[in-house]
Amino acid sequence: MTGTSAPEIATTPVAACAHCGLAMDAALAEPRFCCAGCRAAHAVIQGCGLAAYYRLRGAGAAVPVASAAPQAGAFDGAAFAAAHVRPRSDGLVQLDWYVAGMHCAACLWLLEQFPRLDAGVRQARVAFAQGRLELVYDPALSTPGRQAELIARLGYSPRPWSGDGGAARAERRALVWRLAVSAASAVGSMHLTLNLFAGELTHDLDAASARAFALLAVAVALPAVTYGAAPLWRGARAALRRRHLTIDVAAAGVLVIGGLASALNLARGGHEVYVDALAMFVALILAGRLAVLTARERIAGATQALDHLLPAAARRADGTMAASVGLVAGETVVVTTGEIVPCDGTVLDAPALVDAAVLTGEARPVRLEPGDAVHAGSTCRSPHLRLAVTASGAATRLGQVLAEVAAAASRPTRLTRLVDRLQNWFIPGVGVLALGVLLGWWLHGDPARGLDQAVALVLVSCPCALGLATPLVQALAVARASARGLLIRDAGVLEVLGGRGGRGGLRHIAFDKTGTLTAGRMQVVEWRWLGAPDAATQALVRGAVAAAEARAQHPLALALGAHLGDVAPASLAAWREEPGRGVVCATAAGELRIGNQALTGCDPFAALPQRGDGSCSALAITLAGQAVAAVACADPLRAEARPLLAALRASGVTVHVLSGDDVRVVAALGRQLGLPAEQVHGGLLPADKAEHIARLATDGATAMVGDGINDAAALARADVGIGLRGGLAAALPACHAFITGDAPLAGLDELFAGARRARAALIAILAVSTAYNLVGIALAAAGIWGPLLCAVAMPASSLSAVLMAAGGGYFRPRDNAIRRHGHTIPIAVRVDVKRGPHG
Repeated sequence: MTGTSAPEIATTPVAACAHCGLAMDAALAEPRFCCAGCRAAHAVIQGCGLAAYYRLRGAGAAVPVASAAPQAGAFDGAAFAAAHVRPRSDGLVQLDWYVAGMHCAACLWLLEQFPRLDAGVRQARVAFAQGRLELVYDPALSTPGRQAELIARLGYSPRPWSGDGGAARAERRALVWRLAVSAASAVGSMHLTLNLFAGELTHDLDAASARAFALLAVAVALPAVTYGAAPLWRGARAALRRRHLTIDVAAAGVLVIGGLASALNLARGGHEVYVDALAMFVALILAGRLAVLTARERIAGATQALDHLLPAAARRADGTMAASVGLVAGETVVVTTGEIVPCDGTVLDAPALVDAAVLTGEARPVRLEPGDAVHAGSTCRSPHLRLAVTASGAATRLGQVLAEVAAAASRPTRLTRLVDRLQNWFIPGVGVLALGVLLGWWLHGDPARGLDQAVALVLVSCPCALGLATPLVQALAVARASARGLLIRDAGVLEVLGGRGGRGGLRHIAFDKTGTLTAGRMQVVEWRWLGAPDAATQALVRGAVAAAEARAQHPLALALGAHLGDVAPASLAAWREEPGRGVVCATAAGELRIGNQALTGCDPFAALPQRGDGSCSALAITLAGQAVAAVACADPLRAEARPLLAALRASGVTVHVLSGDDVRVVAALGRQLGLPAEQVHGGLLPADKAEHIARLATDGATAMVGDGINDAAALARADVGIGLRGGLAAALPACHAFITGDAPLAGLDELFAGARRARAALIAILAVSTAYNLVGIALAAAGIWGPLLCAVAMPASSLSAVLMAAGGGYFRPRDNAIRRHGHTIPIAVRVDVKRGPHG
């Protein structure tokens, strides 16, 4: 400002924490640590002779150490051991930990030195990409609780690994070996057959040498069509037992016909063999399956950190810790402010505030009286909550919802059903055509030529577009989407979202409200002074409110605290919180009350009449019995919501809002979005949402977008369930797609765009493959293409499908604006600078 000098800024010498490298006050005593956790981690590393960790890490800063896990002893119970500890034949046991906080090779090296930290641990192995630490230990010398404590002291956050990685690792290892053998076999047999063909062209290869080359080609290709193709043989055998035609049946048929034709030619004294093409065909199919498996592993690794909602441990009334899954009915559990309720139970004493938004969608905390039920997954907003356990683990309401989700989410997709229908006529159709060609040439008086052309027809009509191109497009699109923070758990999402509304694509899309269309947190939208207080009174009230709300955990208190973030808190003589009513404190000017009408005696909506439509929460502020301010708080609409919904409606998709929040609040939001009243529904329970989705599904493909456990059943019931970053961690198995990042609705638009590109690429590949099959079948039937040319064309067509799939730009970096159907959706770019306790 003019006429004023810039204030002096006090500077303090800074230094780096000796463990994490975080900037801190250089005046602190040596050695310098930013917190007690870093001091403890440094002592453990140095004391065990692992100082090389700091040299390996280099100048990069580690993550500041969180407090050591106080619940470590909870991991030593029998219930935990039964669920997570696996005995081995050598008397040792294995336990897999998910370790949050690994970020570099130095972390991997440090954790693999675990046997030097715990004498009972015999072996430590880190799966870095998945954040998994596998420990093999002697149960007489080491315990899970001790391991958890050591991991926490090193600066990481441990949880038991919940994924079944053993089967996946074994499947991947076997598939890689089969692919390697098949590829080597194909290359070797192709080299031999090329020599054979070259000798024929130059006429310098005698019959005995040609036969020797043909037999060698068969021998070299044999590992591919036996060991490499073993999954195809097993799949075909299982499908035929069920009397069901699959891609495995088609592939096995090609291998049988090609192998028999090669053997017949050798038996007749010829040297035309097709085994090199068969080996390459096997290698390409296995490569496609490996790509699909790799994409699934990437998604599993990316979502493992989100796969926990409930705390691993609970605090009993006597102060001891217990594993949450091991709690029994009748036990008393204590939960404090900000903690997650670990079990279902009933409130035992004083009234309590509980935030159950993750279960009900209600953005405002619920006041519970003694005897009222509280469910696992809720957040305690009171200083002290005692409850009697009624159910734990899978028996909780949350566990039952997830069990229902797991069953519903396994149903077949539309794409799967389409492929099944195509398989039902493709394989017998090719057989009928081959018999027709054989019969036609037989009637022409050339049965030997008829056999050759029938074999040629079978070889050229390989269903590679279904067996290879489709899973490859899906796998590559899923993997690239994962790199963009779009976790696609079911590739059927690409087909449904890729179509236009009403034309084979999405027909209805339903949105949850809290945290999906809205920001998911309360913000101050209006502060109005009452009675014209002077500047000194206003400053005193602001400082007192900032100090009072800094101690509370209510969402409205958090909103006030954020609104007054740059206001210096005043000193308070006394402070107390009345759950469900507000806060009372003593200031130099008298008693200050912040809360609802029951606490303050002032109706805030009388001072804010335009906020009385149900879209806002309001509270009054009184000082010494006089009303001085009224404040309105609301969960604001995301900036991208309105244009995104307009774009969806313009594309022919009908938009709905399904929320567990107050009916008036949801109706007000619907008016903001310009939606008809019949498409906006509030006050819904989880079962109500699921039933509504089921009704919509009778009119076409339906999608559900949500971010709470209350959405889980509806997400599973929808053709496409899309979860957004927020409170959906344990509902993730219900989702077919999950969007991470700070702009989830912008990510949703990107998901639609990528699905359209993937669908277009798949249609192009299917069109090219169909044209190839039609032309190839016609030429083979007419005798223009012989078996040899068809055997070469078969892997060539598969390779072209692979190249077309690999070249698809399914998910691209998005610009600062998204444009769809003439609408522009701005994307806010935000840079978060995480600072430590001294920053």
